Amino acid sequence: MTTKKQAVERILSSTLSDKIRHSIVGRLKILKDKGCWIINDNWDHYAGNGLHRKIFEAFNGEVGSNRCICHKCDRPGCINPDHLFKGTNRDNTSDAIKKGRRYENTPTSLKYSKELRKLRQRDRWNQLDRFAR
Repeated sequence: MTTKKQAVERILSSTLSDKIRHSIVGRLKILKDKGCWIINDNWDHYAGNGLHRKIFEAFNGEVGSNRCICHKCDRPGCINPDHLFKGTNRDNTSDAIKKGRRYENTPTSLKYSKELRKLRQRDRWNQLDRFAR
C-alpha cells in the first residue's frame, strides 16, 4: 500500500509539469481500501484537461492518439498510475461489461434500457406533477 508521502514523492519526481505536480500534491488523498489516489476538489476540471493521460504518460510512456486510459480500480477520480492502463474504446467497454458496470448491446439489454428510460421519464413527470400541486 502506497502512503501519501510515497505518492507525493512519485508525483514530484515525475515528468509532469511543475504546475500540475504542485496542484495535485496539495489536494491528494489516498484511499486505503484500494490504494487509489484521489484529488479532493473539482475533479471535472482535471479530467477535462486530460489528467489521466498526462499521469499515465509521465509514469508509463506514450499512450497514442487512438487509445484511451482505463481504470483497473473502477474509480474515475483515481490518478494512481498503477491503477491506469491504456486501451481502445472497445477495451474500455469490454472491461466495463465484464465488471458489471455496463450492459452489453444485446436485444435483451437494449429492451431493458428502453424500459428503464421510460420508467425514469415517467418518474420525472410524477415528481413535476407533485410540485405543481
